[in-house]
Amino acid sequence: MTAEFTNMFRAQVSLMQIVSHEWERVYGEIVRSKRESAQKRKYLRWTHADGLMLFDEETELWLRGDAIDDEELKEQQQSNPLQLLQWYVGGENTKNSPTGYLCPSILHLEDFHPHLEENHQQRKEIIWWLRQAARMHSLRQGAEERTIILGNTSPCFPQELENELPTITLGPPSLKTLRSVFNVVVRDFKLKGEDYQNSDRIIQAALGLTTMEAELAFKQAIASNGKLTENEIPLINAAKKQIIDRNGILEYFEPGEPEKVCGLEVMESWFRKRRSLFDPNIAEKLGYQSPKGALLLGVPGCGKSLTAKQVSKWWGFPLLRFDIGKAFGSLQGESERNIRSALKVAETVSPCILWIDEIEKSIQGSESSGQTDGGTSARVFGHFLTWMQEKTSPVFVLATANDVSMLPPEMLRKGRFDEIFFVDLPTSSARYSIFKENIIKRSKNNSSFNVENFDINELAKLTAGFSGAEIYQVVKDATLEVIDNDGSVNSDIQQHHLINLISNTVPLSQTMRPRIKEIRDFGKTRCRLAAEEESEKLPQEMDMIRLVSERKSKFLED
Repeated sequence: MTAEFTNMFRAQVSLMQIVSHEWERVYGEIVRSKRESAQKRKYLRWTHADGLMLFDEETELWLRGDAIDDEELKEQQQSNPLQLLQWYVGGENTKNSPTGYLCPSILHLEDFHPHLEENHQQRKEIIWWLRQAARMHSLRQGAEERTIILGNTSPCFPQELENELPTITLGPPSLKTLRSVFNVVVRDFKLKGEDYQNSDRIIQAALGLTTMEAELAFKQAIASNGKLTENEIPLINAAKKQIIDRNGILEYFEPGEPEKVCGLEVMESWFRKRRSLFDPNIAEKLGYQSPKGALLLGVPGCGKSLTAKQVSKWWGFPLLRFDIGKAFGSLQGESERNIRSALKVAETVSPCILWIDEIEKSIQGSESSGQTDGGTSARVFGHFLTWMQEKTSPVFVLATANDVSMLPPEMLRKGRFDEIFFVDLPTSSARYSIFKENIIKRSKNNSSFNVENFDINELAKLTAGFSGAEIYQVVKDATLEVIDNDGSVNSDIQQHHLINLISNTVPLSQTMRPRIKEIRDFGKTRCRLAAEEESEKLPQEMDMIRLVSERKSKFLED
């Protein structure tokens, strides 16, 4: 960023705009650029509160009032922006300063955007003088080393100046800048020894925050735990929630308590190995880019969404749930603008995980978009695919899908995702782990659960064809089963209570057997399997009444 300023000064640009909320960083960039351009310019700054000030190179402090030696500057300390422009630019219409302030200098007008609003009384005069400022190098000899910088928090382009106002937008701070903020906070709080870790992961967690936001996040972490270590990374990630909430399309998702992902060892190992590739130094050394994303296909209720939440825990990155449907608006161009805004926010708070649950529902209808919504869905989907392909920021797209038939081929091709996993129904050993984990978890807050009361091997055998979500529901409903059978809340939950619930549950693998079989046939042959163990065959089909839509044609029956 300093190089952009330096080139502006060397190119003798007389009027420019800088967009940023980070006033302290702006000062630093201007001072460094002024020094690197090898131009001995004075740095003048005006604010509504302090008036005109002069930066002192020796003390690196701002001088006001009698501390300023230049009498001409003293006279202008209480001037408003219009008066300052007239004095600085000069010209025939200026009685007091017809030649302008010819000293090599930079005039930085901070938070200038209110003076360019339509309802400002002096707007026309200010714009006229800004137009004069844009040409003062060609109008006034000796004005080559004078630059006016308009400091705004959002880009401001009056029609009269849109071709004469080069703009620099100050992007998110770099790792180097954030480390400086980290060091200052550690020093100010006098942390020592084990109270802080000078860790790359902590600095990376603050990427996407402004310097002011990062400083506040570091201080809040210290205020909460008295430390600033990698254990405080979730607190730093939480500071990004405010940025995400302002967008309205993305949702900052709190993963909650850690949960074990049972039976998906291959996929878990794949995710854990790729955490280090988000470190720019490691990625560059290995010749890798940061991972782009992964698509999890599979049977509903078998751990795809749970995996997304756990990846956030494993990596220490914020999890943003992206509902593409929220991006669609009623106005022309609103949908495209919304998705651009959402993806920009994701890039701003990166590194992060962009979680799109059941992505097939979000892109449904994109192929027929030209006939149904004037092509809006197709454009939104196309923009998203292009962004996935071209993005360089560390935003990891984690998408889940149940109905593979609704996914277009361009979504499944290599290059969009680093890997496509198939999550199948849990095997017997995986079901054993799921039962055990859920019973132990329930026993912590419910004294009626006791692991010793259950034969988990038997439960795993009885639930062939059950999904993880269905097993979870069986364990969850056990307390109600005790109340129904024994009429007491205090009775211990026994094996027969769970067996009774299992026998009364018809799993999805039975109610939607043809659909589940289709999903499994697709995933086993075209995706990487998420589990080490070979999938089990579906249990024998139950004899149940079929809907008319589910019955085979009588002409196809034997």
